[in-house]
Amino acid sequence: MASGGGRLLFRLVVSAAATLVALALANAWAARYQPVKQLLFQLDDELLHETLPGARRLLLMPAIVGGERVLTELGPEGYRGPALRSPKSAQRVVVAGDSLVLAENVVRRETFVARLGGALAQLSDAAPEMVNAGVSGYGPDQTLLRFERDAGLLDADLCVLVLCANNDFGDLIRNKIFRLDAQGELVRGQYRLHERLREMFAGWEQEAREPALLRLYRSARESRAQEQALAASVGAQRPPYIQEYLAAARGEYQDYASGNPDVYSLFRDYYDVDIALYPAWPSAQEKRRLMRAVLGRFRDLCAERGVEFFVLVVPSAVDLCADFEIRVERERYPWYSPAVLSASYVGICQELGIAHHDLYDDFVAAGPQGLFVGHDDIHWNAAGQALAAGVVAGLIEPLL
Repeated sequence: MASGGGRLLFRLVVSAAATLVALALANAWAARYQPVKQLLFQLDDELLHETLPGARRLLLMPAIVGGERVLTELGPEGYRGPALRSPKSAQRVVVAGDSLVLAENVVRRETFVARLGGALAQLSDAAPEMVNAGVSGYGPDQTLLRFERDAGLLDADLCVLVLCANNDFGDLIRNKIFRLDAQGELVRGQYRLHERLREMFAGWEQEAREPALLRLYRSARESRAQEQALAASVGAQRPPYIQEYLAAARGEYQDYASGNPDVYSLFRDYYDVDIALYPAWPSAQEKRRLMRAVLGRFRDLCAERGVEFFVLVVPSAVDLCADFEIRVERERYPWYSPAVLSASYVGICQELGIAHHDLYDDFVAAGPQGLFVGHDDIHWNAAGQALAAGVVAGLIEPLL
């Protein structure tokens, strides 16, 4: 017969084993259904960064902007959603762009891409295959290179390029992927990822390998801290955003013009204030020239491959929402016009003969405060994406 001490030890061992099994099961559940702090992207020497095929990540939105929990899942080719149909069985519409397209803040069925597919299906006998080719942090230059690289795989019938009229001009300077030669033609620049970006991604990779329960705990704690910080900022004196952005625009342009190949930032974008307020600045002029050249090459690439091309301009919450955290002070900049940034893209598209649509008037008419995430987040929400899909479907259906 076992002694009292032996029975106690046995119970402790059983209890410990049960606890370990429970933790293992809980960790497996968290890894499958709560994949927070997982990587969706990897560094790439040509594209700067790229999606990770098959990756999954759960985003916990702050309560002050809705508190949704959104799962983003990438297919085997690195696009959000299922694998491409093989063989191709319907007309294929590729929607390319940045985080507005990937839309990590919205469940997939409510994204612009999914809504657009549904609207197009109602307008025709056969529903097209929709491909979400958005990558958070991308500028039009990266989107061009990725589409050029994947053109054969995609075999698109129509490409809809979504431009973010908040920071896409500045991306062309920050990324340093392209420059203009003496004749104003687009050429590949010399660029390289700065070591601190490699260190940042290495830290994210290490964090992604931690137990799922630990990541979930840390994510919840960080989300609460972010909510508290956001709540505390309501009603507080705003930082001098516009002045800071102006200084950043000057500094980034000087760095670009110096020929320094180092790329320092992939995701920290800001409002293109030089284009909006000081269009005669050298930085603003160079950004417009670069954008014209990039869009011209995108147009020509599509034409060479027999792909219809359409550009959609999404206005900035800075320009449209009176209660947005970041805004241009009219008393300080009385010449400011909120339509200037969107109109800059439209002017380039008109000059290049590119089919396009600017959502500025559509958003104004619908009440822009309800179309963006809000506070200091410039992304459109599910309502904004649904509105855009309804508008755009009728414009691109004749192209299919």
